[in-house]
Amino acid sequence: MISKISLRAAVALAALALTAPALAQQAAKQEPRFGVGVGLTGSSVSGSAAQNGTGSPDFGTLFFVPLNLAPHFRLEPFLGWARASLDNVPVGVGGNQQFSPFLQGKSSDITFGVGGFYVAPVAPQVQVYLGGRLASQWQSIQDNAGDKASRRNTILAAALGGEYLPVPRVAFGGELQLGLIWYGDTDYTAPGASISGGGGSGSATQGTLFVRFYLL
Repeated sequence: MISKISLRAAVALAALALTAPALAQQAAKQEPRFGVGVGLTGSSVSGSAAQNGTGSPDFGTLFFVPLNLAPHFRLEPFLGWARASLDNVPVGVGGNQQFSPFLQGKSSDITFGVGGFYVAPVAPQVQVYLGGRLASQWQSIQDNAGDKASRRNTILAAALGGEYLPVPRVAFGGELQLGLIWYGDTDYTAPGASISGGGGSGSATQGTLFVRFYLL
């Protein structure tokens, strides 16, 4: 009797061992691997190059492409964009806290970069991620008199975020960044004149609310 029970137990364990890899592979196939996302962001900037408006908020839009390359690793290229075109451009819109004394005209920020994150589930529909982002930022502004200023900055930031998935392929969440900014030389051009100089460094905090859609 004992030998029959042992034989049955051995057969059951063998069957479980054979089916476990298949179940793990099926679960891996069900995990979303690729998606797109959009976020609304606000930041506060300070430093040696933020002459006017230190700590002023800067608002923009971020577009994400999350790539879940492994169960706990995410690579995420992203694109950021902010623009203002007003009669009186307020300090803090579109990066204008960095450019003075431009008060009227239009400005734009374009940021392109990539993030790498460790992702950990903390509840059946909730996961958090921790990592960093590296980006290049192009800022430009032109006033109504034809004067222009532009420069390229480098941003390195630590990031902590969390997302809630009400369904497997849709995630709502938020992210907080703490970063350093290295400002490039500013190229100023005006009718009949041009000059280049400046530069510096600073720090920034940024908060983002986002939604991600996992497609594959």
